[in-house]
Amino acid sequence: MVKLYWQKLSIHKNKLLPLTLLLFLCITGKGQELFINAMPASTLAKGVWSYRFALETFNDETVRRYWGGLRLMYGLTSNFMLIATTSISNHHLKKFPKNPWVYFSNHHNTSFNRNYPLEYDGVHLYGQYRIFKNDQQNGHLRIAAFGEASYTNAPHDEAEANLMGDNAGLGGGFIITKLVQRFAFSGKVGLIYPFTYKEKAADLTFRSGNSRYILFSSGYLLYPGKYTSYSNLNINLYLEALYKEYDEGVLTVQGKYAFINNFFYLRQGRYLELRPGIQFILNSKSRIDISVAYPVYGNTFIRIDPTLNFAFQKYLFK
Repeated sequence: MVKLYWQKLSIHKNKLLPLTLLLFLCITGKGQELFINAMPASTLAKGVWSYRFALETFNDETVRRYWGGLRLMYGLTSNFMLIATTSISNHHLKKFPKNPWVYFSNHHNTSFNRNYPLEYDGVHLYGQYRIFKNDQQNGHLRIAAFGEASYTNAPHDEAEANLMGDNAGLGGGFIITKLVQRFAFSGKVGLIYPFTYKEKAADLTFRSGNSRYILFSSGYLLYPGKYTSYSNLNINLYLEALYKEYDEGVLTVQGKYAFINNFFYLRQGRYLELRPGIQFILNSKSRIDISVAYPVYGNTFIRIDPTLNFAFQKYLFK
């Protein structure tokens, strides 16, 4: 598809045009392959930097929850890229209270005070290696493997594990992405292994359950119908679906295991969530992502749906 667009461009080739188009093609893929909630199997070109500001927000009864992240991306080789993310949120207390039973018994009740402070979450590191590619005239196929690790000291208190701000832990999986003309499809399969959170003052340990997930993403290039300039505005529509299942959490207080069936949010669970979205790409180097997450099956307790996601990302070239 890239070659086809190149052939159809009807603008004069001045001295800056080859460089400009090269920068355009260095972005991970065509617009509809820059999924809002998932990384495609394509990687950043070697030597290319990108930064991304992301905001997630939802209404938790009378409290508005926020998660904000700054992400730096770098193409280390033509097949391997690194990503580092740091974030803040008001999703947690600084520490569990001295009487954790009252907290765990009530913090998901509507009358319980959940006005947590805005705190630094931690750091998330991600590496992705493209292991297969097949380029065709009107599309391509990519397969990649990824690994991730996170550090945070946040007192997470749900069975569902999340490495982006909630749990310290490890994760990994595979991504396959297919581009066909104006359509792009991608599937991501991953595992999450959270570490145990320990708090000496409350004599408490907590570990979220191991998690498994599938994230399916589809994108469509809505505009333009035909490229005439590198500065053409791109408008892309997306529909992404997340299926996730997680094991029960493990809570100990004073060395004794808690009977987690008393706490519904510590039980094992699963859910399916749909995430429609729209994306704007400006001058081939900046993008604005907007999406909303809606549950259609099961329960997630790490956020309250609908959840609004907004992000701005910019690509930097030498």
